[in-house]
Amino acid sequence: MLKSKDIFRLTPELKVNTVVFQLHKNMNNITIRFSDYRAQSPKYTFNSRVAMRSNCDPSKWAIGRVTGLRLDDDNIWNYTIVFDYPLGYCDELTESELASESEFACVS
Repeated sequence: MLKSKDIFRLTPELKVNTVVFQLHKNMNNITIRFSDYRAQSPKYTFNSRVAMRSNCDPSKWAIGRVTGLRLDDDNIWNYTIVFDYPLGYCDELTESELASESEFACVS
């Protein structure tokens, strides 16, 4: 299983920030170069398990996997999440709306 540090790396020595994603060991790397120094690496990467934060009990939070990343004009990461529902409901959420697996694993 790949860890976050294996999936992307930030390389500031290139004069622009570069994030390199390796989705599968048989696939090519996807390189994204940022021209803005304010762009930060994403907290969650492809296939990360996350939960959608809610006001309800954390054991009832919707859980899913990250299937897409988008950096908006304000340098905020938006994540496309496919939730663990039979019909595969998906939504696009920001980092503040998500909880990592370590946050929801202990309550489920």
